[in-house]
Amino acid sequence: MRTTMRYRRNTNLLPVTPAELRLAERVPFHNLKTADLLLYDETVSNFFFEFEPQEDIERFLQHAHFAGVAGGRFIACREDLFGVAARAESRTAQPLHVNVGTELPLPLRFVPIPNALVAACRDDEFRGMVTICRCGIAGCMSQYAWVRESVCLALFTIKGACLTEVLWCPFRFEYHATSEQT
Repeated sequence: MRTTMRYRRNTNLLPVTPAELRLAERVPFHNLKTADLLLYDETVSNFFFEFEPQEDIERFLQHAHFAGVAGGRFIACREDLFGVAARAESRTAQPLHVNVGTELPLPLRFVPIPNALVAACRDDEFRGMVTICRCGIAGCMSQYAWVRESVCLALFTIKGACLTEVLWCPFRFEYHATSEQT
């Protein structure tokens, strides 16, 4: 996947049971003609992310699959998102300049968590919350990221304690501290 893929709950981000997923023809990722859908196993977690963000992100990545419809057939990727990410070309990710202390650029929303954004830019791997609602309640509205070597491979948006959106391969974090933070 070289472009940003946006998946929204009940549109193309769909919870399924293992039995429903088994109904799909399974193909290797490189043979998947379209990835219009992102399916995830709703039986492994509610995916609130709030209480165990690292574990919930990992569970989601292990139990989610790209899918599509081709020739009237439902086709799902054999690999989970970890397997797909292993093949992703991170050097093509567009930079997203994050200046903590100023308004965040899209697709980031809500209030930034500066320490998390620094870690996302500098750590080899980061899984956690990067933004939170102004009210301070993570379950209200927040965003969680899975980042490898500053490339945000997946950005998860939570609203009303519900996973509402996933962006796949959206950007490369570039952090810039404001003068008050240096």
